[in-house]
Amino acid sequence: MANNLTFDNFSFLNEKRCNESFHHLAGYDPTLLLAGACEELGEVAKEIKHEYDNDLLPELVAERIGEEVADCITYLDLICTKYGLKLSDVLARKFNAVSDRRNSTIKIPV
Repeated sequence: MANNLTFDNFSFLNEKRCNESFHHLAGYDPTLLLAGACEELGEVAKEIKHEYDNDLLPELVAERIGEEVADCITYLDLICTKYGLKLSDVLARKFNAVSDRRNSTIKIPV
């Protein structure tokens, strides 16, 4: 499934949906956003554990993991937005900083 999603477009729509359908982000307690992100990360761990505990089809496990990772990213993006950060910018800066530490030439153009 191909789409034209960018981090910036995602962030714009994510904040808009949050304000419209959940809570207005400006007044939302960031600890609740963090708790949501942690809960969703726990769901990722649960799905990975289920892969080893059950006889599930790998495709089903991958789909479930993908859904939970998407939830994590959604919360983390809202945390960035709440603090005036752009997810695409913080990811690029951190990626490039790690590349520098590891003497890697692979960097995200900024």
